[in-house]
Amino acid sequence: MPMLSTERQQTIARLVAEHGAVDVADLAVRLAVSGSTIRRDLERLERDGLVRRVHGGATVPGGMRPLQADRSRAAERMGRAAANRVRSDETVYLGPGEYSLEVAKALSGRPGVTVVTNSLDISHWLAHHSNLKVVVTGGAVNRSQGALFGPLVSAALASVRTDRVIVEAVGITPDQGIVADDLSQAAVCRDLMEVTGESIVLVPPDRVGKPGGVWVGPASDADVVVTTREAPGSLLWDLSQMGIDIVTV
Repeated sequence: MPMLSTERQQTIARLVAEHGAVDVADLAVRLAVSGSTIRRDLERLERDGLVRRVHGGATVPGGMRPLQADRSRAAERMGRAAANRVRSDETVYLGPGEYSLEVAKALSGRPGVTVVTNSLDISHWLAHHSNLKVVVTGGAVNRSQGALFGPLVSAALASVRTDRVIVEAVGITPDQGIVADDLSQAAVCRDLMEVTGESIVLVPPDRVGKPGGVWVGPASDADVVVTTREAPGSLLWDLSQMGIDIVTV
């Protein structure tokens, strides 16, 4: 079912606030509408003072600091750190999300890497900015996640063997494990982490020690946790004592 215009505009405003800028073409793919529809949405949002239109997209209004600027910089650093674990000629699964997209960007110049993903954002970005081989699963579109889910995803991933799985988590604790924010993605992560060579979990620093979400598996299912130095040191120590490699940036 298509988004209502008000819902779509709220989504665009949130993305601008989080990332500082958005691109018309990317939004059209993500929201499954035409570029002209996105431009009309941006005109309305500019009149409301929520964005400033620029050529090809929009940015935050002048003088306004992006709400998630620090998070975006952390995502870039974490993405590079996770990408550094991937060697040339490997096959890697990237789950949907802001942090995973930064991994894809960091991998874009790596020769011979194959990326398997159910993320529309990642597949679109790599198709336009890299020469990597990209394998996109089938599935039904979840517009809020910018990803594909459903039985077709599971069927496609069952036939692929990846050297590494890189996924985002909305929380991790030593005792309650890894949690995601979506039931379907949690199931995908759970299946892949059982068969891959190395599981890399990206966790925002403020979510280390926070259990809320959909359970993926025990913390020990992660071979590597990537976060930032702002994460609670005592909890990172506890995770390291479970045999998890902790990477802080």
